[in-house]
Amino acid sequence: MVNAAAARRGAATAALAGLALLAGCGHDEPVAAAGRPLPELLCPDGPPAALRGAPVVVILLDALNPSFLTCYGGRADLTPHIDGLAAEGVRFTQAIAPAAYTISSIASLLTGVGVGAHHTWTWKPEGNHLPADLPTLAERFAAAGYATAAIVHSPNGSTAFGFDRGFQHFVDLWKVKRPYPRAEDCWPALDELLAARDERPLFLWLHILEPHEPYHPPDPWRGRLDPGYTGTFTGDPVQLWSIRNREVVPDARDLAHLRAEYEETIAYADHAVGGIRERLERAGLWDRAIVVLVSDHGEGFLEHQGLDHAGMGHGSTVYDEMIRVPLIVKLPRGAATAGAVQAQLVASLDLLPALAELVGAAPAGAARAPGRAAVATHSESHEVHRLLATWSLRDARWKYVDTPGHPPELYDLAADPGEQHDLAAEQPGLVESMRRRLAELAGADLALGATTGAEGPAPPADSPELQEQLRALGYVR
Repeated sequence: MVNAAAARRGAATAALAGLALLAGCGHDEPVAAAGRPLPELLCPDGPPAALRGAPVVVILLDALNPSFLTCYGGRADLTPHIDGLAAEGVRFTQAIAPAAYTISSIASLLTGVGVGAHHTWTWKPEGNHLPADLPTLAERFAAAGYATAAIVHSPNGSTAFGFDRGFQHFVDLWKVKRPYPRAEDCWPALDELLAARDERPLFLWLHILEPHEPYHPPDPWRGRLDPGYTGTFTGDPVQLWSIRNREVVPDARDLAHLRAEYEETIAYADHAVGGIRERLERAGLWDRAIVVLVSDHGEGFLEHQGLDHAGMGHGSTVYDEMIRVPLIVKLPRGAATAGAVQAQLVASLDLLPALAELVGAAPAGAARAPGRAAVATHSESHEVHRLLATWSLRDARWKYVDTPGHPPELYDLAADPGEQHDLAAEQPGLVESMRRRLAELAGADLALGATTGAEGPAPPADSPELQEQLRALGYVR
């Protein structure tokens, strides 16, 4: 009997295969030129000597829509520590996630391959495990002599899905903190890790849950941005599920309050980033390390209410509020122009391969992270009581959206960054061109996926602890 996870993965694969069949059909249209590879964007003159063997620290804040960060144009003085990181590093304004939900996005970030290639589609662990024969970037860093370590707050980024492979030290913090870890809970684990480190360079992966729902930061952050609200909506996962399923409908005032609660949670996450920096400075690592801030996906607040596949939260659409992510990269002191802003389209799944190349951890003959003309993204779009495998293709100007059972959508992001005016009927040639380009990318992912898939270690049982965490985070009701 096919389980639900396998069925959902099969549906997504079928959707990819259906797209791939379209490759080669239709009329030729101009294709955007590929941009420069990510290593060149970070180091236009080539990597300086200071990068070789440099420590690498990746801070992933879950479900972070960059438009809420002060340095990306959000509320003033909300995120001073993240803003400080951007002032020392390179801030990318058009970084696109491989998926609008955690499981597939993390799998792509840790392997550097697209969603169709890694067999890891949804949040149920049964039949959904990173293939043992698909190399991870942590394995690449370990093979190059790095000490590899991870501190993970979310069950969706954990050993339950094989994401610990290549990490010599992996802390599943969600297993010991109930009902879920808070942002500051990584500090003691980080203190212990830094105190025990040896002479090897460090590759550190920190996956912090905030600002993922529930939007309930501790005092003094909670309630400070919208104290006058008297309605009934909160960032509680059960209520957010009800919004997604159209059981309750927030009005504009309610949505403003939910956005304020989300901002409060971001401010709390920013506080945790400041504590991480303090610890890296005390350990003598900050100035000589590559430090990255990124997210697995964004977060939406019903920006597309006119569509029956509109979304609240994440994992339900491929519009930019759910797939554009922050990407800030600080290189060792003096290795890059501080405060630089890079507007070229980049794929976040290219991040770790690019860093491995810069620090000398890429194996001989490894293909470099390419420059991207366009980026494909997957989501399990929610309509009432059903899931749809939805895809998008986004280049520097245009966004094509393919949702099963719906007409294709096309948006001119230069004129319509909010993706409110569908131009598909006016641009049939461009629609067909982008459909074929998406099919080509899908076909390449499927071809790679066909060469992997050997079963990894048996995934752990679907434990009560895992169910408790997923319920607390809004994944099950």
